[in-house]
Amino acid sequence: MRFVRLVLALSLCAAASCGGDASVSPSTVSFTGDYTLKTIDGQNLPFVITQFVGFSQAVASSRLTIADGGSWSETRVRLTTQNAQTTQDTVVNSGTWVRSGNLLNLHSTVSGVTAFTGTFTGSQLNFTDFGYPYVFVR
Repeated sequence: MRFVRLVLALSLCAAASCGGDASVSPSTVSFTGDYTLKTIDGQNLPFVITQFVGFSQAVASSRLTIADGGSWSETRVRLTTQNAQTTQDTVVNSGTWVRSGNLLNLHSTVSGVTAFTGTFTGSQLNFTDFGYPYVFVR
């Protein structure tokens, strides 16, 4: 009976080690696709970016599309409140991206500057914009 237990235990150990490492580095996984902005500075949307007396501007939502070949686009919905009147507008930005491992740089061809710099974790994009951490999820 001990022999059967030993063989069974060794078989289970061998089976567990045969699978290899199933984890995949984020630097080798494709990050192209559509992402939705989940949080800014750890807070849900809408998130107030700018606020003065009688004026505020908030990000209500954002959809980021990263395409093969080095292009990206973002459609962001903003809420602007001035003198107790709130309006909504949509801002579209686009450009080119460069990747090095899990590090990303999204350059805007609209504004001519870097729009986002950050990392890809395998399931989300972590960027910094206006000094705030942005989390985009698939």
